[in-house]
Amino acid sequence: ELPTKSSAWLPEWMSPRRSEASEIGLGQPIQISIEMTRNSVVFYAPFVLENLTPFTFHIDPSDCFSVLEPKSRRVMPKSQQTKDAAYFAIRDDYGGGGARSPGQLDGQEVTNISEVTRSHRLAPFRKKTPLPAHLARATGLTIDSLSFGISIRAAPAPLRMTKVVSIFPRFLIKNELDCSVRLFFEGHTEASMVVHPSEDPLPVHPPLGGSSNGTLPSIYFVDADGERRSSTFSIEPKQGDDAEKRRTFHVRWQAERSSPYRRASLSACAVTVEPIFVQIDIQQTYFAAKDQVPVTDGFFITLREQNFRGAEDSLFHIDNGTPHSFVMQLRGDGPKGHTSARMLGPVDGSKAQAGWPSGLWVHRPHVNASADSDSLYKDLLEFFQDHQCKSRLLSVEIGEALTAQ
Repeated sequence: ELPTKSSAWLPEWMSPRRSEASEIGLGQPIQISIEMTRNSVVFYAPFVLENLTPFTFHIDPSDCFSVLEPKSRRVMPKSQQTKDAAYFAIRDDYGGGGARSPGQLDGQEVTNISEVTRSHRLAPFRKKTPLPAHLARATGLTIDSLSFGISIRAAPAPLRMTKVVSIFPRFLIKNELDCSVRLFFEGHTEASMVVHPSEDPLPVHPPLGGSSNGTLPSIYFVDADGERRSSTFSIEPKQGDDAEKRRTFHVRWQAERSSPYRRASLSACAVTVEPIFVQIDIQQTYFAAKDQVPVTDGFFITLREQNFRGAEDSLFHIDNGTPHSFVMQLRGDGPKGHTSARMLGPVDGSKAQAGWPSGLWVHRPHVNASADSDSLYKDLLEFFQDHQCKSRLLSVEIGEALTAQ
């Protein structure tokens, strides 16, 4: 016989014992799912909450004693199951014991949690009080808010009829470089956090407000000695139909202008030296689930050694093997895209000190989130002999050059 499935409410006499009151709530009925076969009856909790953060959350707006402890799971309260919604409010006393009345809770409700294929999202929580020392490292890089992702998925076997609602840091940064780096948000030098190569991923919480166009603030990093600093980059995920696609691009990793290394490099015409880049890989956070890949609002960001294979951006080295000087211009992202012009000196290097090196490294920036993916490698390299770039001598489309046999 095929198993039959149904839902039921545990009666009052099946409420948990007093010793279990902290887990479910003394005298509180919970909803269960039942699977009956010829030889067995199996009980399942329809929804289980999972907290993958260092914070304690209130999970019932009508009961301030109903909490979800850090790194733990518990059955969702009955009041929220009947509404098909999950509720989260950070207990901001951080130390426990400071219960607040239900009306004082500042939380958010995620609705339609039974629809596992639906995209769910939590708005950032404002950080109201300073974090204690024991939470600072686990919380990660934060300015004035805390951002969390949410995942709703069918649990793997043997919990066939249970859905898991997980809350976790929305952005995690993993360092796979051979050195430690210190992370900053652009415009917020008052707060930083070091990420070591062998450590677990570090949560980062973008500050409220963001930029004028509504995107997330950019991030940059420096090495442990402060000698090298990266270009700023955005951790903004792709939008719309491309939201689940990973992003891979590079940022320049160079010495600060005030450092001795930087001054020595400039005096030696560093423009001819191969630049150092760090690869930024952004992809969605995934959880193991039954029968489907769950939709999550979380992103995993990895810092790696440069590797332009398959990346959104590209790096070109251009050599002038003639005794003539040229002005080189690179156009990208279509007719309204970016344009950069550089001077290319003769092969003998006679004009290198004057800013006309015979070889150049040119970094093609990554395609922004709103750009058409068809514009990838649609770059036009043009050469001129006049400074006004009016008399074009030669033009080469980079995409054709890369794919030509």
